[in-house]
Amino acid sequence: IYNNHREALDLLFENRPDNQQEIKGRIIKIIQKHPSLTLDHSTKSYIHFIPKELDFKELKVGAAASGWSEENRIMLFEIANDSRRIKMILAIGPGEKNVREKIYGIAIKHPEVFNKTKFALTPKWYTIHTEFRINDVEDEEIDEIEKKIDEKFYKFINDKVPKIIEIFKKEFVVK
Repeated sequence: IYNNHREALDLLFENRPDNQQEIKGRIIKIIQKHPSLTLDHSTKSYIHFIPKELDFKELKVGAAASGWSEENRIMLFEIANDSRRIKMILAIGPGEKNVREKIYGIAIKHPEVFNKTKFALTPKWYTIHTEFRINDVEDEEIDEIEKKIDEKFYKFINDKVPKIIEIFKKEFVVK
């Protein structure tokens, strides 16, 4: 079949919808609408950002060549966007060991805010909090997915992020 209809099939494959790319664009727009957030390195599968109030120099000691952060941020929020689900986490990336350990220690001290601290700190990436997951996105319309992301995202930004900011500002004694 392919040999007989190569041009038509190639045209179809080249122009099929890319839901993952469309969702990435919509997630970025949601983040950009919130003036207190800063985008960082993003791909189709991973969108990174940080609240501006957490963007202080003590947390800009990440490993520059790791592909994790364009600004050497060691801690970022990450929205994982794959073909089946969307998930948002707060993660420690590669960087200075003592700062990574301090962030991990802060998360352990505050289990009421950070829900992923049961395991030992790993050497490169470590999730300290998982906020939301939207499953089965391949079966939903893009507009419906965006609505769910928007709803969960703004609830998180308004309810949980202020607590996270307060904890890190206090623990890092940022003025």
